[in-house]
Amino acid sequence: MDYEFSSKLLAKRNAYLNSIQESTFDDALIRIQTLINKERTKLNKLALFLAKAWILKNKLHSALNDTSVSTLNEVPGSSSIFCVDVDEASMDIDKLFD
Repeated sequence: MDYEFSSKLLAKRNAYLNSIQESTFDDALIRIQTLINKERTKLNKLALFLAKAWILKNKLHSALNDTSVSTLNEVPGSSSIFCVDVDEASMDIDKLFD
């Protein structure tokens, strides 16, 4: 798998996860499965399966190790997925002072 393809795939996975970051694990899995059933593009479907695998892995890890985690954005180490782009944040702050 080439680097460009895998980076596009991870970007799509992160976009899907970002869109449901406030959801509980169960709600997120339902939402992702609904999207998988509707999706026809192979790249998008693969990205959705990656998102589902990420949710399942972290749901299991949270159930075994940290039961206080209830939503996706509370998962330890997920800041790289759910972070706001630095440029976007600085632009939003700059708009306040215009």
